[in-house]
Amino acid sequence: MDDFMLGTHDLAQFLKQDRKSLHLELKEKNINPVISGGRLYLYPKDVRRYLTSCDYHYPERQIVSVQMLKGGVGKTTAVVNIAIRASQFGLKVLCIDLDQQANLSLAFNQKSEERAVWVDVVEDKATVAETVMAISPTLHLIPSNLNNSVLDKTLTTGGRNIGKAVSKYLNQIKDQYDLILIDTGPSLGAVNTAAACAADLVLLPINPDKFSMSGLKKTMEELEFVASEFLERTIPVKILFSRFDGRESSAHQLLQQCYQEFTEQMMHNYIRTSSELKNSIMQGRSIFNRRSTAKEDFDLVTHELIALNQRHDHQSAQIETRID
Repeated sequence: MDDFMLGTHDLAQFLKQDRKSLHLELKEKNINPVISGGRLYLYPKDVRRYLTSCDYHYPERQIVSVQMLKGGVGKTTAVVNIAIRASQFGLKVLCIDLDQQANLSLAFNQKSEERAVWVDVVEDKATVAETVMAISPTLHLIPSNLNNSVLDKTLTTGGRNIGKAVSKYLNQIKDQYDLILIDTGPSLGAVNTAAACAADLVLLPINPDKFSMSGLKKTMEELEFVASEFLERTIPVKILFSRFDGRESSAHQLLQQCYQEFTEQMMHNYIRTSSELKNSIMQGRSIFNRRSTAKEDFDLVTHELIALNQRHDHQSAQIETRID
């Protein structure tokens, strides 16, 4: 359970204060940490209660679709770790797995072929609420399985409105969540079109190689087409540089090239290459209960995305960034 709680050491680091003074403040507010493995943790509801009392403003609801035409760029890894970190800080998070390979569901140890998935919702075999399962009190999942392999075909038949094939149903439950993350497969099909149309933001992970750059440009072209075809607005985009290896000069060159070409769309932080990320997903454990570059990177990326460091008085600290 401590995988889904926040260590008081992490909260102190976020607040830029020492743990002793934090523990005194928690005691004054009658918030009691939980001891696990010799360390102190807080339930997400207590983290939210404390930060709210300190005048931290929790963000308006945001729907983020994580997409990229090229596979293997870390879409699912990004969804898993952003979701866990955001939920630890007290946001109510929903993850939606729209990839027929169900890697996101597997990352959360959900392997059932019997559960209702998104195609069942579209075919009126289940309500969207019936597909939701709790991973923790603040982190929920709509899983996927091989039944979703026909979802693209289902959306393009029967006169369905592809542009509303996600938003139409998501509208029924979205008010229950602060952050909704949609994981998609590497394609330009109807499912990804529907996910992009439902999103307030599309997050595009990219690796430091020329093939990812080609995939990025093609994906952005497709998003422009989707917006013109189905929406009366543009689709905001953010690019997340992942699997960055600082030892490789080519990685630095591609990062700078990407930042020069897409300055406004670039996330300020990036994800370094790390064996810890792969191992954590394979072993079904969180990266946030141990020190690692992966933990540091996803902590920064998550806070940049959810903007929890914005105070009510708008005199917040600047977002930490590695990109000059």
